[in-house]
Amino acid sequence: MINVSLWNTVLEIIKTKTTKQAYDTWFSIIKPLTYDSSTSVLTIEVPNKFSKDWIEKSHKALILESIKMIENKDVAINIVVSETKQEPVLLETGNTLPAREKKFTASTINGLPLDPKLIFDNFIVGDSNRFAHGACVAVSEAPAKSYNPVFIYGGVGLGKTHLLHAIGNAIRNSDPSLKIAYLTSEQFLNEMVAAITSGKINDFRNKFRYVDLLMIDDIQFLQGKEAMQEEFFHTFNVLYSANRQILATSDSKPQELKIEERLKSRFEMGLIADIGSPSIELRVAILKKKAEIEKVYLSDEICLYISNMEQHDIRKLGGYFTKVIAFSSITKAKITLDLVKECLKDVTPAALERKITIEDIKEAVVKYYKLKPSDMVTKKRTQPAAFARQVAMYLTRELTDMSLPEIGQNFGGRDHSTVIHAYDTIAAKIQTDLVLSQELKEIQELAKQI
Repeated sequence: MINVSLWNTVLEIIKTKTTKQAYDTWFSIIKPLTYDSSTSVLTIEVPNKFSKDWIEKSHKALILESIKMIENKDVAINIVVSETKQEPVLLETGNTLPAREKKFTASTINGLPLDPKLIFDNFIVGDSNRFAHGACVAVSEAPAKSYNPVFIYGGVGLGKTHLLHAIGNAIRNSDPSLKIAYLTSEQFLNEMVAAITSGKINDFRNKFRYVDLLMIDDIQFLQGKEAMQEEFFHTFNVLYSANRQILATSDSKPQELKIEERLKSRFEMGLIADIGSPSIELRVAILKKKAEIEKVYLSDEICLYISNMEQHDIRKLGGYFTKVIAFSSITKAKITLDLVKECLKDVTPAALERKITIEDIKEAVVKYYKLKPSDMVTKKRTQPAAFARQVAMYLTRELTDMSLPEIGQNFGGRDHSTVIHAYDTIAAKIQTDLVLSQELKEIQELAKQI
C-alpha cells in the first residue's frame, strides 16, 4: 500500500506548481493505489481513459518531479483506469494537422460577447459532467492540439453554454492574440442571410473562416436548413485543415441530428462528450457555490429543499435561487426554510411530479385511436396501427429518457433506426399538420391521467 502522507505531500507540492483549475480537474481525481519501493513504481488510478491519456501526456512529468523532491530518487508511474466507472466513448483523429501559419494580433471576439462570469472556477463538477468538463479544460490548455473537433450534447440548462464561455475566457486570458468566434447556429444563419442579401458573402466567410477558435452553440438549429449546412460544412473544412479549434453543442448526439451525413461525419471524427442530469449532490453543490458567490448563507436543509424542486435543468434551479435571494432582499427577511417554502409555493417540486412512462404513452395512444394493445408491438404494417406506433415512438422519445434501442425493444423488438424514422416522420408532419399537432397534445394529456 502507498503511504498516504507521502501522497498528500506530493499533492501539496503540485498545488504550488499548477493552477487551481488544473489541480481540481486532473489531480484531485487521482487515487493512489500502491507504491513498490523495491522497484520504485507508483500505481495510481483515474476514472476513465480520457483522464489517463491527458495526465500521461500533460501532467505526468509534474507528478514525477514532485515525488522526486520527497523521495530523492526517480520513480516510475503506472496509471490504471478504474473498473467501477463506465468508460466514455472517445472518438479522436489520428492525423497530425498543419502547424499554425500565422498569429492574429487583434484581440477580437466575433459573434456574441463572452460572459466573464462563466469560467471554469465556478463550474461545479460531478459524475454527470466530469468527462465534458475535462475535455473542455484540455481544449483550453492546448487549442487544436488535444481534441478537435469537440462535440458536447445534453439537455437544456445543464451547462453546455457555460463550458463554451469558460473555454473562450480561459484562452483569451492565456493568449489575447488568438481570435475567437462564439455564436449560436441561429445567429450564424442570420448573419449568413444578411450577407447574401447585401452581397457581402465573402465578408461573412472571412469573419468566421479566419479565427483560431470557433464555438457554435445549439448546432441542432442546422436541421432542415440545407444552405446553412453547406456553408457551415465549408467553414468547418477550412478551419480544420488550418488546425483551428472547433467546438459545438447540441441537445442530441451527432448521429441523432437530422443533418447531412458528411457533416455528421465531421463531428464524429472528433471527441464527443455528453452531459447528463445532475445528481442531488451536484445540485446541492451548485446552490452552495451560488450562495458563496452572492455572499449569502444557505443551510444544507434549504439547499436540499430547493434542489428537489428541479432534477434536470440547472438553469431553472438557478432561477429558483435568484427568486429566493430577491424575495429575502425585498422583504428584508432572513433566509429560512419557511421563507423558501413561501417564496416557491407556486412551484411543483420535481420529485413530486409524476413522470410519464412508455406504458402510459402506449395506453393513451391505444385509447385515443381506438386500437388494441397488441397493435403497439405487432409486426404488421397496416394502417392505422403503423401510424399510431409512430406517434407512440415519437412521444416516448419526447417525454421519457429512454434510449433509441430501449424504445425499439418496447415496440415489438424494433431496430433503433425504425424509431428514428418514426420520430422524423411525425416531427416533419406536425410542422404543417395542425390537426396532428393538436392530437399529440391531447394524447400527452391523456397519458398524464393514466
